[in-house]
This record gives sequence, C-alpha cells and structure tokens, in this order.
Amino acid sequence: CRHYRLAIQSTLLRIICYVINQRLNTRMKRYTVITTFNQQGLEKYGQRCINTFEQYWPAEVDLIVYTEKCVPYVTKPNVRTIDLIANSKHCKRYIKRHKDNPEANGGLGPHNEHIWKPNKHFKWQGLRFSYKVFSIYHAMQYVDTEWVIWLDADTLTHSPITIEFLDTVSPKDCVATHLGRGERYHSECGWVGYNKANPMCVDFVEDFANMYKNDTMFNYPEWHDSYLFDVQRKLYRDNRGAHFHNLNPDPDLKGLAGHPFVNSELGRYMDHMKGERKT
Repeated sequence: CRHYRLAIQSTLLRIICYVINQRLNTRMKRYTVITTFNQQGLEKYGQRCINTFEQYWPAEVDLIVYTEKCVPYVTKPNVRTIDLIANSKHCKRYIKRHKDNPEANGGLGPHNEHIWKPNKHFKWQGLRFSYKVFSIYHAMQYVDTEWVIWLDADTLTHSPITIEFLDTVSPKDCVATHLGRGERYHSECGWVGYNKANPMCVDFVEDFANMYKNDTMFNYPEWHDSYLFDVQRKLYRDNRGAHFHNLNPDPDLKGLAGHPFVNSELGRYMDHMKGERKT
C-alpha cells in the first residue's frame, strides 16, 4: 500500500508541475505585437499587415489588433482583435472631448497659431494619434507578456521572423526600444518595443498616456505620438537615468526625416509603407 501511495503521489506531483508549467508558459509569453486601424485603414493596408504577420511570424508571438469600427479577417489562433473604444474609457473620453475640436485634428487654434503650417497639419492631429497611444496604454495594463511591441499597421512582413531575431532587437536592460533619427528630429515610432519586465516602463507609458488623458499635449509644439514619445523619453533619460535602446543609431537622414525603419535591422524582415506607398 505504501508503495502505491508513493507512486500515486509522485504521479500527482508530476501532473501538478506540468499544469503549472503550462499555465506559466501560456501566461508569460515573451512577445505580443499590437497595432490599430479603422475601416479605411483595414482596406488600405491593415489586412495586408495581418496576412503577412500570419505568414511570417512565429506562432508563439501574438498579434492584437485594436479595431476602430471594423472587422478584419483572421485565420490564426495567435491573432485576435479588441474593440478599442469599447475597452478604453480614456480613448472614449478623449474622442468625446476633441472630435469637434479643429485644433486637435490638425487645424489652427490658440495653442499652435504661432507655428501652424497647412502642409504640416499632421503635427497637430492629436486625435488621430491618440488611438495608437491608448492602444499601447491598454496593452500595458491588460496584456500579460514580457514585451509589448507596437507595429504600425501600414507595415508588411516579407521574410520569416524568429524569436532569436526578436531577442536581438529587445535587450533586457532597456525601458523601451525605438528608431531614432538623431537629435534634430523626433523618433520614428512605427516600431516601439515596451519592456514590461522593467518597472520603469509602466511608469513611462502612464506618463506618455497622461499627455493625452490630461490634455497636456497642448503644452508642446507638436501633438502626435512620435514627438510626445520623445518628450517623455528624454525626461526619463535625463531625470531617471532610463536607458532606451536605439535600433537606428546611425541614421541615414537623407535631409532630415529619412526612413529609419527599413534602414535598421528591421528592414531585413519588414517594410514600413509610408506615404503614398500605403496603397
């Protein structure tokens, strides 16, 4: 009897350990990619982004699409959608405050009248870029993963991506990774890796989102996410000693803005279809 009891106990222990390991492996995925788009974006580039993700990314990496009144076509179990407006009270409140505010939609207003230019209206489209910021903020709160990687939806993947490659562009000693464009221009935020394993990263995203939640974005010269990301990045770097890993340390600016995404290591696997190349 004692022999059978020990055998049963040993079997039960193995089963318990297996279940715990399975739950830990399921819960603590290392990488989750997120993006967002509306119906127009879905038709123009969003579905292509999903299709090429399903074709070339490893199955152990999830893709979460924060949708804005659209229903993309998904074929793989590691790809899912979340209705952004229904799940983000902060995004919903921001839209309510600013959907009829011309200034927050790229127009001229009291906060930008001294610098506004009609051919640079994207700089003041706070509402447009708020969807992205609130998607990141939601994922940082509710997605249980080591890294949350933001990927612009007008990006296509053209070559197989491995976990080993993701490890090389996601060093553990940083708060986040970004695509720098030197000190003269803001980062290119088509790809930003947020290291949730670093406690400072949660604070960083909270302060980043607060610029939209509290409308303090109007205190700065530009209101899109890339400019405000750099505002917080430099504050954390200078005041808290935070390290942000630059995936484009030697930018080929071609004037000023350049194309850091494809000029970095990311360009070996993906293409950011900027401007007219979206179509």
